[in-house]
Amino acid sequence: MNTSDLINLIAAIIILASFPGVIWFFRIRKKMIRKQSILIRFLEEKFKPRDKTYWYLGYLVGFRAKYKVKRRDVDYVHLLYTTPPYHVFFYLPLIWMFKKRERLELIYQLGSGSRLRGEAHIANMKIPSIRLSVKADLKDLDSYKKMKLKANGVEYSVFYKGGEALDKAKDLLTVMSEKANVYRVSIDGSRNSILVSFEPSTLESIEHVIDSMRRITGL
Repeated sequence: MNTSDLINLIAAIIILASFPGVIWFFRIRKKMIRKQSILIRFLEEKFKPRDKTYWYLGYLVGFRAKYKVKRRDVDYVHLLYTTPPYHVFFYLPLIWMFKKRERLELIYQLGSGSRLRGEAHIANMKIPSIRLSVKADLKDLDSYKKMKLKANGVEYSVFYKGGEALDKAKDLLTVMSEKANVYRVSIDGSRNSILVSFEPSTLESIEHVIDSMRRITGL
């Protein structure tokens, strides 16, 4: 086989190998767009924002959002949704290998009339993205008290600085983990905010997390 025949053979193999990827792309792309649309409608129905702003993170990657709520003690809810690139056929082995999952992060920004006390962060540090976010948010980890705890069979790392924040964060984790795969719970009195990060596997699990926030914190 001469060089020209070898090049033609390689080109043919590449073209044939690309067919499953193209078919997969259009099938999964439609499902991912529909899923994000359903998620956005559901979140808006739950929070009923007075004003809303969205920032899309890239093609099918996810979005950020800011909801102006001004209800009860909550002024704003910040949202972050990210998903692995399921639409890229040849990336699927990496998704399965590294156990990449969808993530929905909600940050409740409280008004000046509601003051949280203390600071506590409970996180599944085995998840790379969560480990990076915790290290980015907590600049000086050595200044925090540390402990481990388990919820629903998952081991979490706890970083805290006293106050009522730790008990409230543990209560939130315990209740939310009944129906959701929770990645992180943070209560920060200095920022007057509460953060929850979890896998939005079903609308039921999302609703459970939001309702748990309302039930445990009164927000």
